[in-house]
Amino acid sequence: MPKGIYDRAKSKTRSPQSEKAKIKIGIANKGKKRTPEQIQRIKDSLPKNRKLSKKHRIKITESLKGKQSRNWKGGSQISNGYRLIYKPDHPYCNGRGYILEHRLIAEKYLKRYLLSTEIVHHVNENTLDNRVENLIVFTGIGYHIAFHKFQKCLKNGISLYLGPPLVFCVKNMP
Repeated sequence: MPKGIYDRAKSKTRSPQSEKAKIKIGIANKGKKRTPEQIQRIKDSLPKNRKLSKKHRIKITESLKGKQSRNWKGGSQISNGYRLIYKPDHPYCNGRGYILEHRLIAEKYLKRYLLSTEIVHHVNENTLDNRVENLIVFTGIGYHIAFHKFQKCLKNGISLYLGPPLVFCVKNMP
């Protein structure tokens, strides 16, 4: 908490802790959930009429983002079956600073950023299997749809002739 936002009643039972001790306690408590009793005790210890200014609320929010958060789990999460990686400096990250891992791996392999129109396809349809040999980059959604239709026809035993455009639209990595 930033100092000087509001005055808290000094506790006579506990002595103030040094900054070094606070850091050690913070590391020990990282990722742990508070019990309802602990939450209530914290609420009771704060002044009842506290109102933080917008500037201070923003400072508090910024100080608890990313690695500073006690719920930080290494910058990786799974959403809608896809693994997201925390990269707030990436030009195509979402509003929370995350980017899809398979797009990140394809970009590293191709040594360039993918365009927003390019689609990354998982060959074995396991969205968490982000090995380079399991990914195909399509230049557009039309080619991705055509690829799925072609696969469906192959499964059903129907032979199709696909013209030259499909040969050039698929960038198969290794």
